[in-house]
Amino acid sequence: MKKTTNIFIIRSATRVFNACLDKLKKEFPDSRVVVLAPATARESLCKDPLIDEVVAIPGNGRISIFSCGLKVLRRLQNQNFDLAICLYNVDQGLGYSNIDLLAWAAKPKALRSFNSKEAFAAFYWKNIFQKILREKLSSFWVVLNYVSTLVLFFAIMIGIVGEWIVRKLTRSQAEKIHHLEPIKLSNQQ
Repeated sequence: MKKTTNIFIIRSATRVFNACLDKLKKEFPDSRVVVLAPATARESLCKDPLIDEVVAIPGNGRISIFSCGLKVLRRLQNQNFDLAICLYNVDQGLGYSNIDLLAWAAKPKALRSFNSKEAFAAFYWKNIFQKILREKLSSFWVVLNYVSTLVLFFAIMIGIVGEWIVRKLTRSQAEKIHHLEPIKLSNQQ
């Protein structure tokens, strides 16, 4: 008897979802597919004959461990997935570390990504950690750049205003000196 492959897909990138599903069914024809998606997509996904179960999370926003909640996460962990798939609309998956983390938290035996080039790639906890650092550090550098720009702007403005004040004060002093009546010296003979 052939063992059914238990596959978990996080529907984070809708553009590549159908291509991923088709490729998985070709690679694992006897697989059981569970899809995690926003509740707004549940009805349409339940009609798909390639999907065995849809786990819906509230809303239609960003999918993450926090949006799933502990109850859904435990339910996913109890299914003992053989494979978890993260969908990316970009090649490298930058910006999808929250999806990678959720896939890893479901505790599958293997992790894969499926990108916009319709290619699978295996990844591990180390890759998730590196991606989180890259994403968060790039945000840090952007924020640091904005803060330093503001600090420099205010320093320049203080310098300009300070120079204007000094010029006004020194000009008024110079004008007072130049407007004094000249002292007449009397000629004594």
